[in-house]
Amino acid sequence: MEVRTDPESKYREAINAKTLNDFARTNEHSLTGPIRGVALEFPGLGGGSCMGGVDAVGESTSYYALRCAHENILSAYVFTGPWSWMNDQAVRIADAVLDAIWDRYGLSPDIPVASTGGSMGGCGALLFARYSRHRISLCAANGPACDMRDMYRSHPDMPRTIFNAVAHYDCTLDEALASLSANEQVGHMPFIPYYIVHTARDEIIPIEKHSDIFVRRMRELGHRVEYKVVPDRLHCDLEPKDFYEMVDWIVDTTLKASEGAD
Repeated sequence: MEVRTDPESKYREAINAKTLNDFARTNEHSLTGPIRGVALEFPGLGGGSCMGGVDAVGESTSYYALRCAHENILSAYVFTGPWSWMNDQAVRIADAVLDAIWDRYGLSPDIPVASTGGSMGGCGALLFARYSRHRISLCAANGPACDMRDMYRSHPDMPRTIFNAVAHYDCTLDEALASLSANEQVGHMPFIPYYIVHTARDEIIPIEKHSDIFVRRMRELGHRVEYKVVPDRLHCDLEPKDFYEMVDWIVDTTLKASEGAD
């Protein structure tokens, strides 16, 4: 006998207040007071992160996580998978992680959420802001992939990883790639603050095909986008001062959103 269930039920069963730390690496033990915001960090290709996240269960002690903790912002490195490219399953996992965070800590619905990441995680940060069923308050991305057709064609590591992410989609490959391309989703992006930083000599995600186009199209639609181009650096390789500036923007903007909620 075939048993059919609510497709979301297995996410709720697996990812909940008790199991949160199996699906996200947080800084919860470094917090010293009531949570003022939540900062999600999404993995880059292969599971690593140029923002300090680690794809392993345990307490998050990166600079980013501790900077957030200092202001009682819960950071969560979400285990969406090393080849996920923020596909529909990754969105469901991240949404379930947010549900689990709210249940675990009893948070107010008005607590702001930051969507952040670099490279594939930057793509993920933008797309999660677009597709999440939660209200995302701000988004920051370092070297985000914004054109999946270009990514699919331009680098030998990409076809297998991107196809793996969308093989189950009930549409053409071209339609699937468009759904994961921030450049083609600008008309659906929420009107929230954005921070994009991209290195000028990025050899993997060329700035002129990705962030340049995304930022221009977003601004044409009236979005607020802070855009910083870092000269003479390769893929996601920010100078410390540029990385600290990005983290400061995330923290400061989250706190401003929190104060507005109050």
